[in-house]
Amino acid sequence: MLVLITVSLVALLDLSDAQCFLTKSVTRTSPYGTKETYCEYKKFQFAAGCTFQLASPECIKCNCTSTMMNCCMYGQSASNVHAEGCNNAEVML
Repeated sequence: MLVLITVSLVALLDLSDAQCFLTKSVTRTSPYGTKETYCEYKKFQFAAGCTFQLASPECIKCNCTSTMMNCCMYGQSASNVHAEGCNNAEVML
């Protein structure tokens, strides 16, 4: 029991410096009745079920599901490292 609590606290501490947010996925129905679910980030569309990561200057990693998109900033965007760019940070999602 103690090990489980310790692991949970470590996971929370690793994400404490990250800035994360959630948005709803978009479902669109074509004129033919076909449903398409995707996530949008800055006018880009990503299919439900995919994970994507954008390098500097965005420094963001997102997971798109059929219901929502979960994104976390990393590196300088999350204010957890003070190095040029964002590739020096370890991302834990």
